[in-house]
Amino acid sequence: KITLFYQSRNKTKGSTIIENFAKGLSSKNLAEFIQNIKKKLNVTCVAIDSTTKKSIKKKALQQLNDYNNIIIQLQGNNISKIKKILIEKYHYSEDDIIIRG
Repeated sequence: KITLFYQSRNKTKGSTIIENFAKGLSSKNLAEFIQNIKKKLNVTCVAIDSTTKKSIKKKALQQLNDYNNIIIQLQGNNISKIKKILIEKYHYSEDDIIIRG
């Protein structure tokens, strides 16, 4: 199941976090997803290793073998838009998407 939540930085700014989505994707598909989100929503979007809390560049992403610790972070509150994209393009059901916070 995919988890979506909004993480607040201060009163007006924050990030949307996507967890457990990268597990089922290849490096090419994950990089393509990030590029599509950047273009469609016009936000910054980055893959982050949840163990080290560091962002992962596109080339380093292609060299990884294990995507279990990868989370995706987007600028702003885009939970409803991401949910719609996951259902329409990636064929997830409503039950597969958990929204926290």
